[in-house]
Amino acid sequence: MNSLSKKIYLELQMPGENNTTSDKDRIINFLEQEYENVVMPYKIIKTLYPPMS
Repeated sequence: MNSLSKKIYLELQMPGENNTTSDKDRIINFLEQEYENVVMPYKIIKTLYPPMS
């Protein structure tokens, strides 16, 4: 039986002058190399970009 989720460790390159891709897009691009239909729920996006006070 396949699980619906899996915890993995990612090592991504830091953004720079030549690579201004957002964190969300860098994560999804990395995961799409191995997995299909990668989705990032809004709850996760909120943890990447917390509201400014």
